[in-house]
Amino acid sequence: MSDKKTKEIESDFESHITAEDINLANELRDKLPDDTFVAIPSKALIHLAFEGNFMHNLQNTLNYLLSTVSEEELFESLIKVKSNFKDTPTDKITPFDEAIWTVSMLINEFNYQAAKQKKTAVYDKEEYNSWIAGKLQNDVHPLSGEELQKRIDKDANED
Repeated sequence: MSDKKTKEIESDFESHITAEDINLANELRDKLPDDTFVAIPSKALIHLAFEGNFMHNLQNTLNYLLSTVSEEELFESLIKVKSNFKDTPTDKITPFDEAIWTVSMLINEFNYQAAKQKKTAVYDKEEYNSWIAGKLQNDVHPLSGEELQKRIDKDANED
């Protein structure tokens, strides 16, 4: 038996998909002609619900992807991604570029929706980054209103 540690992904997510939903989807799929299949149109806007833990896993995925290439390759890719591939010939867009773009877009949308839905909190930056990097075993907690106010006052006094 391996003594290798595995990371457990915590989740309170409860799927809203029932066995009846799955059966109905399978019945509809089975009624389609063999030369057809169901797909999501490119311009369709799909609303999804994810827990905050999913965001942390996205960030870890992005960090992993960024660690798999040289600094030069990373720099070139980030330039293409930042411009949303504008003026980049299709044959110059690599699977790595697309992976970075995809994960980055998910992270951006996740952050935007969390802020819009007032589901963000303020954390100590160093503690939060250590937690994201897996350096802390315990969960990190948001700053209390009192602690945040102390930091705001201290920052204002330093100016």
